[in-house]
Amino acid sequence: MNLLSYDTHGSERDFALLLVHPMGTDRRFWEECVDVWKQRFFCITPDLRAAGKSPRPDVPVNIPGHAADLEQLRKHVGIDAVVPIGCALGGMVAACYAARYASSTRALVMANPGVRGTDAANDMLRERVRIARASGVAALLPAAVDRAFHKQPHDERYRRHVERFAAQDSESFARSVEGFIGADITAELPQIRCPTLVVSGEDDVLMPADGGERIKMAVPHAEIASMKAAAHFMPFQAPDRFAPMVADFLERSKVTGTL
Repeated sequence: MNLLSYDTHGSERDFALLLVHPMGTDRRFWEECVDVWKQRFFCITPDLRAAGKSPRPDVPVNIPGHAADLEQLRKHVGIDAVVPIGCALGGMVAACYAARYASSTRALVMANPGVRGTDAANDMLRERVRIARASGVAALLPAAVDRAFHKQPHDERYRRHVERFAAQDSESFARSVEGFIGADITAELPQIRCPTLVVSGEDDVLMPADGGERIKMAVPHAEIASMKAAAHFMPFQAPDRFAPMVADFLERSKVTGTL
């Protein structure tokens, strides 16, 4: 297994925020949140396999495979414990990590949460794979980005995301998407025992509106919240609100570290 490409930020402590980006992005997704968090926390930002500078796998990587990659990375960095924080499908990877590697997990944060892909969502992903391979990733624009930015301004942040999306290698993107077709963490959720924060976006049209409530049914101790005027990529679209929300949750949950 090849090690993920990653960066670290802040002073090393006995635990780290392990930041899991959504499908179709890379570790730069977290850069504005990291600017806030690195003042108080040690942060690790990896590229999942088939994304960014990490290796392209020979076969698609499913959610448990991504979680195993993250555990290998934690051991490589030499950190005793992590707080996995993931967005959208990255949040499902973070939840799988928390369930399967409970002894290494201090807390869990899921933004724009989902539990399992609907038939319509899986069909959409298959169509994205087909188009990417036939015509390149840029052929998916602007629709693929506009749905994630529903009701969001088409400002510099939007343009930055479009440019990064279009610059992806088409085959790597296709492999990444294939690994998430049929995604389902239903069986993982009851195994989560750590403090858990689940934040839904009021204007998210890509993940079911009841995602937080469905997770709450399986993880009774989970704290759920909703962010107004926020779409599918809250940590990227509203870092000024999301980053302090997470820091406050970790403080209230007494998830602290030492220098």
